[in-house]
Amino acid sequence: MRDESTYAAVMAALAVGDALGYLVERRWPGPRGEWFRGLEEYLEWAGYGGGEIPYSDDTEMAVFLAETLIETCGFDPDLFMSKAAERAMLWERYYGGGTAAVIEAVRGGTHWSVAAREAYGGRGNMGNGAAMRAAPIPLFYGVREEVEYFAEAQAVVTHTHPVAIEGARLIALAIHYSLEGLGPGEVLEALINDTQHPHYLGKLRAIKHLLNASPARVANTLGNGGAADESVPAAIYAHVRGSGEPLQTLLTALSLGGDTDTIAAMALPITAAHTGNLGNIPSEIVAKVEAIDNIAALGKKLYKASIKCREKR
Repeated sequence: MRDESTYAAVMAALAVGDALGYLVERRWPGPRGEWFRGLEEYLEWAGYGGGEIPYSDDTEMAVFLAETLIETCGFDPDLFMSKAAERAMLWERYYGGGTAAVIEAVRGGTHWSVAAREAYGGRGNMGNGAAMRAAPIPLFYGVREEVEYFAEAQAVVTHTHPVAIEGARLIALAIHYSLEGLGPGEVLEALINDTQHPHYLGKLRAIKHLLNASPARVANTLGNGGAADESVPAAIYAHVRGSGEPLQTLLTALSLGGDTDTIAAMALPITAAHTGNLGNIPSEIVAKVEAIDNIAALGKKLYKASIKCREKR
């Protein structure tokens, strides 16, 4: 479903999942014994006392990416990293160490391509930082081949490890397929057919056999950590188990523990791309998310830019 309201919902979904997961992410909680039954139960468990709910690096980097696509009618890695170097709140937003190191290096005058290659002793960052911010790519680019290409292109600016690059590609494709009308089970099958990566294929195949499993079993099988090959399968699982219902997707992601903000920030946009909205996630909670109106408006700008820029290409 490609319309202005859906694009707004996808961007808002990323921020909502991120912010709600961020309430507990620093605790790095273990998976729940049972699935959360409602958002009120989660908020009480998280100790939410009211007030604005801030977002983390997931949303901030996605905003930089969306702005870049709109301003340059496509992905410009230099502009993207310039925005990150100028505006990233590395400590306040709880950036991952690898991404923070690249941004700090760029601030010191090193080109992003050098800084990204040198991460982790030259092995490259295999974290989920490239996947968590990928949502603007399938919103802007409507052709599968372009989605794949630019999902990878935006990844390598900070994450050169093949595991991280593949994670970004899979999340972008999942959102693309949902926008094209595929249901959750169909998205899973498409992704299984789309990857041969050994870190992902077995986990994606396992998802359909885990739909009635406990959060602990799911987390132990798929992972729930900051590595892309743990949190990306967990996010796709949350979308499939949610059966196309945003609140159920969110509760599933939050129940898995670990890197809760990023799992939810990747899972909920996939479902929002399918439904075109945030379902029955309480509007009063959505309204508490930091800058949520601006982030939703950015989705609408992406929709307009995708049309305008397609006509130019």
